[in-house]
Amino acid sequence: MNTTLSRAMVFGVLVAILLARSIVLVSRTRSRAAVFQLVGACFLGVVVLAHFAEGLPVFPGLGWGRPNSVGHDIDFVSFAAGIGFLIASMVCPMISRVRRRAI
Repeated sequence: MNTTLSRAMVFGVLVAILLARSIVLVSRTRSRAAVFQLVGACFLGVVVLAHFAEGLPVFPGLGWGRPNSVGHDIDFVSFAAGIGFLIASMVCPMISRVRRRAI
């Protein structure tokens, strides 16, 4: 089995768990942090799908796995946005706690 495909499978399970947890959290709380976490999980889902497309030659025209290709750019931008939104989802509750203490 291709190493990229096996990594995509492992991280796909983790991202699926994060996505399911985020959906439940958004349906229960509807807070800004929960929405940020859901958006971040969706972006990380795109990263997993990009690695599946790289491991299996799905769209060879996008040049998955090559450094200067559209597939690489989609993968990188989705990863950066996903991590950024997940960090924002962790920072939002901290900011609201600090604001409550200041009052």
